[in-house]
Amino acid sequence: MNEQDRYIEGFLAGQAVAYCERVNTGAGMVAQLVCPNIYAEKLAKIVTAEQCKVLIEPHESDRTSLWIYRDDLAKRLILALQSAHAPTELQVWSMGKLFGYASKDVLSFIERSTSACPGESSQPLSWGNCD
Repeated sequence: MNEQDRYIEGFLAGQAVAYCERVNTGAGMVAQLVCPNIYAEKLAKIVTAEQCKVLIEPHESDRTSLWIYRDDLAKRLILALQSAHAPTELQVWSMGKLFGYASKDVLSFIERSTSACPGESSQPLSWGNCD
């Protein structure tokens, strides 16, 4: 492992610990860490050592999503919300709350997302992709 790889691994390990702290203290029900595939298993061990659970899923182009949570309900909510192809306002609000964002911040995000495409229905959200 070269110096850059050690730096990346250490940085990601620090993120994993910080995200576990958020989940363990109740600041958010879940956290998501996206990393290169080669680090996923080591990070998953760190997460479990921090008394959290981890859901590992492929992300894109040699990357992996690590969903960090404690409660099985959180895992079920993650899976349900991810299954949506075009998220609705309710799904976006729900995911924002799972991550621990303040209600006003989630609502502001939804308003900005729907105002990016005036004239379109606010459900499902278009994410600024006005076609």
